[in-house]
Amino acid sequence: MAFSWLILLLLGSSSAFTSSPRYRPNVATALSASLSSTAATQSPRTILLIGPSFLQLNVAKLLKSEGHHPIVVAPQKQLDKFATYLNDDSLCNEENLSIGLPDLPGDPKYDPRFFGNRESIDGVIFTAEEALLNSAVLNSVMTYEGFGKGGPQRAVAALPLSNFINKEKSMGWKPIFNNDAKEATLWADFSKGWSAFLSSPLGDRLTTVRTGSLLGGGVDGPEANAITGLAEEVYKMSLEQYRDLKERAFDRYRCGVQILQGDATNPKPNGAEEKEKSALKGEALEAFRASGGYPEQDRTNRHSLAYALVETYFRTNRGDFSMDSDGTCPREFTVLAKATEIPDSSEWDALFANPTPAEWPTPPPVI
Repeated sequence: MAFSWLILLLLGSSSAFTSSPRYRPNVATALSASLSSTAATQSPRTILLIGPSFLQLNVAKLLKSEGHHPIVVAPQKQLDKFATYLNDDSLCNEENLSIGLPDLPGDPKYDPRFFGNRESIDGVIFTAEEALLNSAVLNSVMTYEGFGKGGPQRAVAALPLSNFINKEKSMGWKPIFNNDAKEATLWADFSKGWSAFLSSPLGDRLTTVRTGSLLGGGVDGPEANAITGLAEEVYKMSLEQYRDLKERAFDRYRCGVQILQGDATNPKPNGAEEKEKSALKGEALEAFRASGGYPEQDRTNRHSLAYALVETYFRTNRGDFSMDSDGTCPREFTVLAKATEIPDSSEWDALFANPTPAEWPTPPPVI
């Protein structure tokens, strides 16, 4: 491959793999049509997905189902596991899985199938969940000649929130390999490099999507999750007690979306926690928090984030002080979960037009 991923392997992380516009010929065609939106009229694109992560696979499945050509770029040790997690033979092939950036025309190992049999690759979505990418990797991707002379037509990066309220550990986090300080340094380095590209002539093509702690992404839950869902194995990646149930519950009840302007959380109002616990107990309290659009402060569902990233890719940026127009999105925004299902086509337009945190519901009065 034209670009070695040795740098990723050297960065090293035991949890490197923890952690779909728009026509969908597969999986519940009628359902898919109701969920599709801005990219419905777009011609098929070839899009790099830079990971590795579960989110990367959720996005790949969504893009593939909608007629596009995703190229999943990751180290070999992760690619070897993809067949198990993807549970989709149409993605487990040399056309969609790449150890590095695809070889260019004229290279001895050039294969036009990697380009979706097109002259160039359209753009890129960065989907790493762990701190595995630094500015050197970013520069190599953004200056890749496979995009053509003008560079990537679109680039979207999923980056973690700068400040969490209650940050969750990733599925593969283990105390013995705790490198939180190193991860913070790597994220800062990648973010600095991304900021430099935002200020470059390519800046108008770049969008930053902030994410909370990521949960879910499997096949449990609503029917729509089958489109982007990964195999059952993803629920069992962690040694953390009850993590399986936590991940499943997130897929069953919290696939909805909040879009917030900039790099933001949705803090619970003062006193709300005490009011909820005073009014409701046990299962009643859990049911209240898993229904009625109950929002998350700083957690995000992988399914709905995958949709948000693809929606973003096929939209254009608008200025911070510009009025919304159809087919646009903020230059930087945050995706958080809430207790509803994945938005349909009309809801995505409304979410991007008016990015605001969801309201916190009031518990019933104490009787």
